Amino acid sequence: MCREPSLAILCEIKPEEAAGDAEQALRRGDRRLLAIKSYGLSIVGTNLDIVRIQEKYGYRVLADISDVFVDDEHRKLAERVVEYAKNYNISIIQGN
Repeated sequence: MCREPSLAILCEIKPEEAAGDAEQALRRGDRRLLAIKSYGLSIVGTNLDIVRIQEKYGYRVLADISDVFVDDEHRKLAERVVEYAKNYNISIIQGN
């Protein structure tokens, strides 16, 4: 994976590390959820509305994955980013 240099940041994201990363963030006092930009802004792993998320957690944008994929590699990387953000956000919410 990651033959395309412009996708390098997406390649570094490992869904299996999301829970541990969330735990470290909570220890630092960072409760922000992860958002993903594509066509719009998406905060996966929760059904809370954006106002509630802002009030209780805040958020930061993890990646801009686009909604138009260059190739199959790009699509698979985007799926990994979504999986990471979902696992991370669930861990943050459960840790609060």
